[in-house]
Amino acid sequence: MRISRVVTMMVCTGLIALLIGCGGDSTDNEAEKVQEETKEAVEAVQDYASEKKADFEEQIREQLEALEQDIAQMESKVEAMGQDAQEGVEEQLAALKEQRQNLQAKLEQLQDAGNDTWQELKKESSQAMEDLKQSYEDLQSSTSEN
Repeated sequence: MRISRVVTMMVCTGLIALLIGCGGDSTDNEAEKVQEETKEAVEAVQDYASEKKADFEEQIREQLEALEQDIAQMESKVEAMGQDAQEGVEEQLAALKEQRQNLQAKLEQLQDAGNDTWQELKKESSQAMEDLKQSYEDLQSSTSEN
């Protein structure tokens, strides 16, 4: 959204400059110059948005990898528990794995998303990560009680 507004403002500014510059003999040169500057500005905004998207993807991927290691350790801990203690915890562990898979799917969608749709996916991915972390903490509390 914000990037679209910036691009729109830049295009409008370029058009205004073009209209103002139409009074002289060098109208064609001025128009070409304004068009080129506007194009460069739009490309810079798009590059910036792509960088931010890549940074966010990397951040989520790193957090997911760390949680995957924690989940693997948790699986070992659950396997070492007695049969009675495992019953309720196994359901939580299965739900945690499903959340992890859903987050992985969101990450893949995010990777394929264009600059115009990634903001919504960013919000969804952030929420999915927070939910996954909370579920892990809940599972960790359950296993420490047993």
